[in-house]
Amino acid sequence: MSSNAGSVESPLNPPSLAKDPLPALNTLAPATSVFQRIMDTSDAVNTVPQPPNKRAADSLSWSPVEDISSPPFQGLNASQLNTAPEFLKPTRPAQQSKKIKKSLSSDSLTSDNGNLSKIAEHLQPLKPIMQENPDQFILSYDQLQIFLENVTGSADPIAVAKEFTQDIAKLIDMLYQLYPHLTNRTMKTRFTKIRKKLNPLVNPSDDDGEATDSSQTF
Repeated sequence: MSSNAGSVESPLNPPSLAKDPLPALNTLAPATSVFQRIMDTSDAVNTVPQPPNKRAADSLSWSPVEDISSPPFQGLNASQLNTAPEFLKPTRPAQQSKKIKKSLSSDSLTSDNGNLSKIAEHLQPLKPIMQENPDQFILSYDQLQIFLENVTGSADPIAVAKEFTQDIAKLIDMLYQLYPHLTNRTMKTRFTKIRKKLNPLVNPSDDDGEATDSSQTF
């Protein structure tokens, strides 16, 4: 009885605490680990998440990039503009100008013949006539050709004529006779002009109905 009473545990001294105080400390470990996990979770919530790769995050930031796929626009000049094609205006047929009577000058003689060397060619139809009848004309064929060459461009055909003959009346008559045998229109016009220029010396009152111009050249 006394031995059992000595083994009875007192309520003030639990056997677990009296025998081993360390287990009581070990019971606090789970609470501490839970508290640590709570603190870690709080830090995780308050911490701003960072991107896993800083370079990748930088690449997401916007920056202006120059477009090099096409060259910069440059203004177009007038020739490069897409303009409607110009249509040619219909041309009217050229009106034939009235024939103007040309003065007997070096230009009138050479306008369609090239030069003064054509005189011999235009006088060719007269050559057989003058050679067969040398006494009928005041000048020979060669003299007539030289006379026409000298009178070309001269402002005083009368002075030129007097260098070949003083008988102006016979010179005018020769021009009358030879005129129908000429085939070149320019030379026929030359004969007529010279005759009208010389005629006042023979018939002062007869100017063939046309006033002569002293400044006119042949």
